[in-house]
Amino acid sequence: MILTIFIILLILTTLTKVTLIFLNIKSVKENIKVPSEFSEAISQEQHEKAQQYTIAKAKFSLTNMVLNFAILLVWLFSGLLDSLASLSSQFGLGTMSTGVLFLV
Repeated sequence: MILTIFIILLILTTLTKVTLIFLNIKSVKENIKVPSEFSEAISQEQHEKAQQYTIAKAKFSLTNMVLNFAILLVWLFSGLLDSLASLSSQFGLGTMSTGVLFLV
């Protein structure tokens, strides 16, 4: 039950972040010209360079997010998480120390 809720929340969170990234990319691509408020401080070339950087950064963020999502699912469903918990408890440490070791 808890795993199901966790997976649902993970999927909703990831979908929300992906949607926001795509909306940001769309907004950046639509705003080609420098806003009039900044036209004296920023050239068109600088604005285009900033747009390219923003889009590249958003695409990298999207790739990173999808890979992290996939790794987390593999980690949860492959038994690696349970193996790590078993390994960390074999050192004979207390509950707190085992928890810290598990997190590290």
